[in-house]
Amino acid sequence: MKENQKKGKVYAITSGKGGVGKTSIAVNLSIALSNAGLRVLLIDADMGLASVDLLTGVSARHTIEEVINGEVNIFEALADGPENLTILSAGSGTGRVAESGEENAGRFRRELQKLENAFDLIFIDTGAGISANVVDFAFLAEEVIVVMTPEPTAFADAYAMVKVVTLEKPRMQ
Repeated sequence: MKENQKKGKVYAITSGKGGVGKTSIAVNLSIALSNAGLRVLLIDADMGLASVDLLTGVSARHTIEEVINGEVNIFEALADGPENLTILSAGSGTGRVAESGEENAGRFRRELQKLENAFDLIFIDTGAGISANVVDFAFLAEEVIVVMTPEPTAFADAYAMVKVVTLEKPRMQ
């Protein structure tokens, strides 16, 4: 990387429990920062129950699943969203995701690194919960934003997510 090239910062927006407004925050934050002149990528990583495309009106030709499986490169899967926002869609209602495995996870990590110089900010809207799929996407980020509501189950599940990310995140070399 050249000295004058700035690497985009990667954030995961996640929650322990569904229905707390995580995707709404991810979409609105991404659009607001894009409107402020930043180059923003929003990755919908809520595999199977994606809704970024629904909230933004984007109909992408390719999805994150195709990138993970090596069927398309990450540049082919990017779609133009509202207000100069760029989106990597998970599709809506696909209902299943192939087991990613370490090989596919490594491939997606390398594809994501290709974008870090093209964007100022990259937001990963994960699914809810602490499944391996959700946690793996959170581990790709430099910072993790946990969204919750003031109800006991949302608080407990958010706390579980914080513990998992804090205790299990691989330390970057």
